[in-house]
Amino acid sequence: MYASRQTRVKDKYKVIRKYGPTGGGQASLAKNCVNSRLVVIKEIAPFPDDQRYRRQPFEVKVLDRVLRMHPNIILLKEFWEAGPPRHTIYHAVFECCTGGDLDDFINHWIKKRAKWVPSLFVKHYVAEMASALGYLHNGIMDIQHPEKIVANHSRIIHCDIKPGNIFMRWDIPDRDGLPILALGDFGLACFERDSVSYGGTPGYFPPECKLADKMPAARAAKTTFLSSRSDMYCFGGVLWSIITTNRFDNRIVTYTPPSMLKYIADCTIAQDAGVMRLLTDSLRDDPRRRPSTSELVRIGARLQRKVRVMTREVGLRMPPGSYPKDIL
Repeated sequence: MYASRQTRVKDKYKVIRKYGPTGGGQASLAKNCVNSRLVVIKEIAPFPDDQRYRRQPFEVKVLDRVLRMHPNIILLKEFWEAGPPRHTIYHAVFECCTGGDLDDFINHWIKKRAKWVPSLFVKHYVAEMASALGYLHNGIMDIQHPEKIVANHSRIIHCDIKPGNIFMRWDIPDRDGLPILALGDFGLACFERDSVSYGGTPGYFPPECKLADKMPAARAAKTTFLSSRSDMYCFGGVLWSIITTNRFDNRIVTYTPPSMLKYIADCTIAQDAGVMRLLTDSLRDDPRRRPSTSELVRIGARLQRKVRVMTREVGLRMPPGSYPKDIL
């Protein structure tokens, strides 16, 4: 059994190339040898638990048992264990979003030398992430019906929202429409009630993480810093990057409401007061002053309806060449 599990990657999937290490392990682009579909295979080494055995990684557990089949959450197709006890490696097979990620999208727009991304895509991003975070945080399956929630849902925080972890999935042949945006890489995710210490990507660390620098390491490792409003901060950082095509990095830039609004004053999306307020409030230093997930869902639902009218009834499209080439 061990040998068959260990060779499953070679038997069922052909690895095309390896990516750099992610938040939870080594990822590879592969092709299913049966149906030729592309997948991403991630090798995850779980942490030992108190009983000195290996526990199933949270990323695998939560995507398999809790977050299945939501359009704005990356799809885990299958997983298996390989290796001897206490040295187990999990192989997690994810869908491959061939449109790439929002890092690719932003880089593409930088190369186009276009100053502003169209407001249609900005509104689409807000609506799509409202859907993803509404589900993660509040168990809302459809932001148009926020009163309908998943029974016994426990709030999950992602802890590493950034352009490189938001993927573009195409379910339509034309490339002048809007892709589905899927939030992926749950290597640092946790139930909010279990959140201790902090993780994420430098430049996107919410300001509350700075408190850890003032504490002894042992105490910081047992202190809660991150919450659902920390995810809101990182959501705002990505929103800034999309609007401006500038890299968000709070290590070198101080993002204040006046400076942000002044910088994007001549951008079309600046005419939407709701989006501007969402941007500036999401990046507040004080987590209590940031929008709640419920507020994001309300704004996202409004924008989702607008985007549907603009694309389905008015026929508005993205400009030609708006997206990078598919990854293969």
